[in-house]
Amino acid sequence: MDKALDDISNGRLRDALVRLWVIAAWRTDDDFNLNAWERDTIEARFDRLYKNFRKLLNEGKSIGPAQARQEPLALVRALDDHIALDTPALSLKRVEHEVDSVKYWLVRLHAVRRTKAPYARQANNRAAWFICHAVIPASIESRGVSLLVRVRHADALTNERLRSCADEQSVRVYVAHFTDKVGIIWLANGTRKKFAKALTDEPARMVAINAHLESAAKANAHIVVFPELTVTPDQRAAVHRWQRNRFDDGNSGPILMLAGSFHERDSQRHINRAELSGLGVTLLTHIKIRPFGNARGIAEDIASGNTIQMLSTVLGLIAIPICKDFNDVAGVDWFQIGPDWCLVPSMGDDKSLHAHQAQAETLGKVAFSTISAIANQELESAPFPGFVYAGEHMPTATGGALVTVKIGETVR
Repeated sequence: MDKALDDISNGRLRDALVRLWVIAAWRTDDDFNLNAWERDTIEARFDRLYKNFRKLLNEGKSIGPAQARQEPLALVRALDDHIALDTPALSLKRVEHEVDSVKYWLVRLHAVRRTKAPYARQANNRAAWFICHAVIPASIESRGVSLLVRVRHADALTNERLRSCADEQSVRVYVAHFTDKVGIIWLANGTRKKFAKALTDEPARMVAINAHLESAAKANAHIVVFPELTVTPDQRAAVHRWQRNRFDDGNSGPILMLAGSFHERDSQRHINRAELSGLGVTLLTHIKIRPFGNARGIAEDIASGNTIQMLSTVLGLIAIPICKDFNDVAGVDWFQIGPDWCLVPSMGDDKSLHAHQAQAETLGKVAFSTISAIANQELESAPFPGFVYAGEHMPTATGGALVTVKIGETVR
């Protein structure tokens, strides 16, 4: 706390906010963490000190340690609000905030959905107090895996279109599922390791893709998500062209398009890549981190990625993990990162979907009110379409469907 107050005294307000985020998570000898802060907060004192802290910050004055320790959450809220008023919409402070040798992103948020979780006051839910900003580590050790974390901006035009969703307080998500019986052509490396080389009938799959695109456009979908290993790189490029041409022709097509994922070569590696596009231009990419290793006797013959990328938008932070990256016990610890949206291309059976649902409920109810959209394709046998989770489980029908998500208000 003393270092945070020193940052404030020297005008390093963003550094102070990041430091408060970090120390809120950890119990020290004097029990100085979010649990204690919430337990000891007195509403009348909070209101009084919040107003006082805002006045001192506006006047560029120092804040005394005694008052700060009385109501740390009043100081958090005052700093959060003060910096937000001085921060352009969706601005991103580059990784230059360092606490205990760890670097952090400081991201200005507009979505307040994350404060609406049923357990919003549970221990260490910092998102309930840092309403206007997210503090995200630039790297994490996640269940034994070292991962880089990167944050990118949506372009101005994409954000302008997404703002209409914020104004309407709803987002229409189209979750695709294929019933065309098109399979995968595998390139085998040994008895089990396989690489998805192509699809068994790519023209038929393209017909199905186009049908989904037109259905999504007819339903005025804002976001479209296709399943894992269903759209080849060439077909993905065709989807991007469709999205771009539709907008150029003056039609109101989907704003964000996640055209599934597929195996491909990247330099000397085999990888599983997904791309999120806006207006036909790639906004975000993801290389699968956790390959599947025992799916119907098939293990993915790919190299693992080591980076989580998120897109900063007026709807919050969007991540596009692929299948096991979302829910695997040895995968990504999303509680360290806190996305507002997870758009997930997946391939699996009912067990996979149950695991996805459990993770979606945990992220949605416990920490950040994360909205999850899972587009699933069965590897074989019975159809298992996906779902959307936004406070409740909303399954999609076989063949795909549109789901409308209520998102609530946004801040400034």
